[in-house]
Amino acid sequence: MKNSAPVVFVSFVALLFSLPAAATDRSSRTLTAVQVTDPPVIDGKATDSAWSKAASLTTFDPLAKTQLEIRSVYTKSHVYILATFPDRSENRDHKTLVWVPDQKRYRIGPDREDTFVLKWSMEAFPVDLRIDAENSYRADIWYWKSHRTDHAGFADDKMHVYSTIRSPKAKKLLSRNGTRYYLTRPGDSGGSAYRTEIQAQHRGDRTPRPYRQSGRRPCKGNMEGRPVDGGVRPQA
Repeated sequence: MKNSAPVVFVSFVALLFSLPAAATDRSSRTLTAVQVTDPPVIDGKATDSAWSKAASLTTFDPLAKTQLEIRSVYTKSHVYILATFPDRSENRDHKTLVWVPDQKRYRIGPDREDTFVLKWSMEAFPVDLRIDAENSYRADIWYWKSHRTDHAGFADDKMHVYSTIRSPKAKKLLSRNGTRYYLTRPGDSGGSAYRTEIQAQHRGDRTPRPYRQSGRRPCKGNMEGRPVDGGVRPQA
């Protein structure tokens, strides 16, 4: 199942986070970060005592169709976010290469890694940040990927530019009412946490797609999956 729950660590201070939720009362959709003296250790575990000081907010992700429980604490210089949600299986493989004997080449397999994205509006007014929204927007995203970025302990820091105006390399999308929108994901300054490499020579009928650790963008996180009620709950 393509779900995951990293802790994301960022270098700015914020006290309130407005999040989507089923409830219509704004107070029930606002996560309040709690100040702590000792920050939580970023080790992919939710057992740190700092997290017990923060109230949780449960919200529903309509695209992933799952409930998210989110907590946040902050120090004088940093904000820490914990997100947990049920996941029956932990997926750390991504686009495994499958050998095609008669063509003597690899094809990309169907497996996809677990990912988790935190998305922050860059607009001065409230907007819908879904990728089927009825409004244009610019948003900052922190994109954690279990196979490609977790080895570096970082998430990629990128942007979402969602607009009715077409731009190079934009992905075509339809809003909920059928309006054509275009989505681009430019990266922030700094290097990506990974670089894809080419695998041409045969190294087995199935082999992981090679990714090499590269630069790091300034969003730090980790995730650990552990058995819970017969399944796996990635925790951070």
